[in-house]
This record gives sequence, structure tokens and C-alpha cells, in this order.
Amino acid sequence: MKGKSMFTYNLKLILIVFVPMLLIASCSNSTEPEALSSIDISQVNNIQWNLTSVESFSQNVNLSNYEPFKIVFWNNRFWGTDNCNFLRGDYSIINDSLIIFNGSITEIGCSSINLFPFKHLFGNPKIMMRGTDLILLKNYTTFVYSSNFTKDISQHSFLNDTLSLKSSNDINISFFDSLGLYPKLILSSERQFNIQWYNKSPANTSFINQYSGVFGINENKEILFTRINSSYEGNGISIDDWELVDRIIESKRFEYNANFLKIINTITNTYYEFSK
Repeated sequence: MKGKSMFTYNLKLILIVFVPMLLIASCSNSTEPEALSSIDISQVNNIQWNLTSVESFSQNVNLSNYEPFKIVFWNNRFWGTDNCNFLRGDYSIINDSLIIFNGSITEIGCSSINLFPFKHLFGNPKIMMRGTDLILLKNYTTFVYSSNFTKDISQHSFLNDTLSLKSSNDINISFFDSLGLYPKLILSSERQFNIQWYNKSPANTSFINQYSGVFGINENKEILFTRINSSYEGNGISIDDWELVDRIIESKRFEYNANFLKIINTITNTYYEFSK
């Protein structure tokens, strides 16, 4: 009996000492959710943010009802799209709440306007950062936006200068060869871009076609253009100019040195080399 009593005592002692230690170790190894923090607009400005998940404990939410969905805070303006409908407006952030005003939704190339993806942006949702993610909170639902194109670009030599297209293997370059004028590109240190071009002789027109918006790069030499504004006037002959410029801003990679910036469309296997 004495041996059994000693065994029971030792077992209790082991449980008293080691069980709390195991619990502590288990808790320390669990991943704590990152805390929410107030937003600094410089953290999110002029960046394309993609909706990557919708978290809700009160209802079943299907991300496919929203995606592809992206937003941009740009020049004190707000812009969002589901790749079919477009939201534009002014915004302010007050007490961690996003307030959109003077907003309008337009439809381009869709059978009808679908307001559903835009609803979470209205009604003053909370806006916060969670690590590197942009968070919108509304009605106990968390909308998570992420971006892979937030790398600091301030050190690049191709910024804040007017660059001209000098070389390309795009078949439509022949249009600009015949015109004798080539697209010009400006990439600013504020992550904004503007590309301008003629599609007829300046002697015959004063209209300059242009796209503008924001751009970002990452550590993998990838580049992302987000076209927000555009103005285009056809020339009644061809759309070769428009198609080439579209392939430029749909490009995914870039290379550069002190003399040139090469933008590469990996889908069409075409490159566009710009320099001063």
C-alpha cells in the first residue's frame, strides 16, 4: 500500500508541475492575431488594394460576390472597381472611419449595374491596418485588402522624368514609326503614372491621348499599373496606337539601368524600352 501511495503522490506531483508547463508552451506557440492599428494615409495612398478575404461570424459570405474587387486612394479621391462597374468620389478618414461623399457609380461594358460589391464602402465603415493588410469593418464583417506592390520606389532613377518610347518588338510600333512621334511616360515618386501619345499629326490635331493612374513595384521586379483616368480620340484609321499603349500598362515586369526602363508584357512577350 505504501508503494501504491507513493506512486499516486508522484503522479499527482508530475501532473501539478508539468501540465501547467505544457499549457504555457501550447499558448506561447499559438499564433496571436495581429492587432488593429489606426491608419496613416501615407501607408495606403496611391496603391492598388485588392480584396482578398471577407470574414464574418454572423453570416455566410461568399468572396466570389465581390471579387475581383480593388480600391485606390488617389489624389484625395477614392476609386474602386469590380472590373465592370466603377466608383469615384471624395473621401475623408475621421476617427478611424472611412467617409465617402460625392460618390458616383458608373457602368462600362456590363449588362447592369451591380451595387452589391460597393455596399461595404458606404455607411462609414471602420478603416484600420492589420499588419500590412488594409481592413474595413462593417456590421461585424471584416473586409481584408492586400497589396503586393508597396515597395518604396523613391530611389529609382527613372522617376519624375519624361521618358519616350525608343524601342519595342510590338508589331504596332510601326504605327508610331510612320507618325514619327512616340508615347511618353512619366512615373512619379508618389506612385502615379501618366502616359501620353498622339495618333495623328499635331499639325492636324491638338488632342493628346492619355492614361493616368497609379503604379507599384515589388522585390521581384514586377510592376502593376492601375488606370484610373483616360482620354482617347480615335483617328478613323486604326486602333494600333491604343492597343500598343494598352499592352504597355498591362505589362507585369520591368528592368532598368541608368540609361533605360524596359517594361515587359509577359503575356504577349513584348517589351517597351523607354529613356530620356
